[in-house]
Amino acid sequence: MDKQNSTTQQLNKLIEFRQVVYDQILLKAKDAQFELIDALLEGEQIRSFPELSLSTRFQRQWHSSYTAIERGEQAEEKLIGLASQQLTADGTHVLSIDTTVWPHPQAQTLCDLFLEHSPTKGVRRAAVRGHIYSTLSWVPEAKSSWAMPLSNRRMRADQTPIEVAVGQITELLAQELAWFPVFVGDGHYGSHLFLGPLKDLPCAVVTKLAKNRMLYRDPGSYAGFGRPRKHGNGFAFREPETWGSPDEECTFLDERFGQVRLRRWDHLHGRKDAETVFSVILAETHLENADPDEPLWLAFQAPVHYCATQVWKWYHHRWPIEPSFRFRKQDLHWTKPQFLDSRRCDTTR
Repeated sequence: MDKQNSTTQQLNKLIEFRQVVYDQILLKAKDAQFELIDALLEGEQIRSFPELSLSTRFQRQWHSSYTAIERGEQAEEKLIGLASQQLTADGTHVLSIDTTVWPHPQAQTLCDLFLEHSPTKGVRRAAVRGHIYSTLSWVPEAKSSWAMPLSNRRMRADQTPIEVAVGQITELLAQELAWFPVFVGDGHYGSHLFLGPLKDLPCAVVTKLAKNRMLYRDPGSYAGFGRPRKHGNGFAFREPETWGSPDEECTFLDERFGQVRLRRWDHLHGRKDAETVFSVILAETHLENADPDEPLWLAFQAPVHYCATQVWKWYHHRWPIEPSFRFRKQDLHWTKPQFLDSRRCDTTR
């Protein structure tokens, strides 16, 4: 296929995508919403939300930009389905799940505000008051700095990040995907509260685990008297003598991480949920150095077997969601508006 035909096909696909968004996704105030989206994509820097109405792509009066937010509605399930259809069928795709904060330090009328850690200039872990949004994004490449969001949800005061993430994942899986999803999360999701609800679903899950975890093996067959045991022998991350022989072990040289050793143990569970069984992978990198990197512990569960090397590579798709947050905030001005209603904030997500 020559370059010209390839470009033409891409443009036609983009035109079709925009038409579906206009016809099926945008419900109320669709014209104002559509032009507001085009104004955002034009790439101009703005100092305040009303400046978007000055864009050459926004053909309406300035107050229509507020109409797009105040009255605009979207078919969220159709939007998630449309986004998921953009991924290549009959393959495996890795999706990263994480949260980010929209700061509202002086808001008086917004609801569901949290005090959340958020890095700022000069301060690595500052606490800010704002909305927390959970984002599920497709990450095409582990070393990239871009991720395409498929689902974005604001966390309510009666919810936890894990509850919101599980809801987003189950909603995506309800779309009857033509590809196999792998969901990757950091240490916030490394517990039975996240792994348990997903254990019987058609997906794979990889999460980071705290380095001080205590897990347990299968208790074995019933002894015939007393209450059946829920837990077998302990598996303490800080006590190598409790590990035993791994179910898989491999060593290889990686371009980025140097000498790597992976060890995997199967059929482990936590104390609070013996029914949620998963595998644990210990990743040690830069073993050629006198001072190697700190070991990384991962939890993994899937309906079929995958080797430890593949799981470890999947985990490195987690990071690109971070620069994608910065892109949406800095270049698409996601957190620029100062609304008086939390529901209006959701319109911009």
